[in-house]
Amino acid sequence: MNMQLAQTQRTPVIPSGLDILIQLYEGCIIFLKEAEEACENGRVDDFKDRLLRGRRIIEHFQKTLDYEQGGQVPKQLNELYTFMLDSLTQSSLTHDTDYIQRVVEQLEILLDGWRGARPSTLS
Repeated sequence: MNMQLAQTQRTPVIPSGLDILIQLYEGCIIFLKEAEEACENGRVDDFKDRLLRGRRIIEHFQKTLDYEQGGQVPKQLNELYTFMLDSLTQSSLTHDTDYIQRVVEQLEILLDGWRGARPSTLS
């Protein structure tokens, strides 16, 4: 076996900050869809748990915005995240899953943008 190939196979892949961000968006979307399903099926404890998990991820996004380097983008994202958190609060109070659907739609739009920001890799 080629020594360089053997070293390449043993080298762990360390995800970039962008990869981690994308994984967080994906996880948040999954939690919120699970919350929606749990609500529709009357599983209140699962609904609350998944909603809280999604909410915590969005809160993390909001807390880690970089206002010094991002120009207007962090301000706009902060407003969007505030809207999302308010919507999730409404869903928690009313058990209306339309609020969750709106948040998921916005997260999916942002996720597509982050995926598009990934540098392309040559195989």
